[in-house]
Amino acid sequence: MFPGKGDPWQGITGVFVGGSSAPTHFVDVTETISAGGGVPGPAPCLHRGLGHRFDPDRFLRDMAGYDGMAAGCDYAVVLQRFPGLTIRRTLGTFRGISVR
Repeated sequence: MFPGKGDPWQGITGVFVGGSSAPTHFVDVTETISAGGGVPGPAPCLHRGLGHRFDPDRFLRDMAGYDGMAAGCDYAVVLQRFPGLTIRRTLGTFRGISVR
């Protein structure tokens, strides 16, 4: 990922991506969901776009609640694993993603 900073690490066996319609894994966040409420709200420009009644805590709980129902717990984050991906990055932009 950082050319010229040593040999690439070959230990990556997959990449986990959130927001997938075909999740393969989940993380139970039931015990830590309340920590998300302490996160600062959206930046003022984003807040205007979301509307004045946007509630970040409610948003996190709703999203994690739906995922939790699918995973069999109160709150979860679902992820899809893409095995064997190699990501090559140059000059801060992704040049390509290839599957081994």
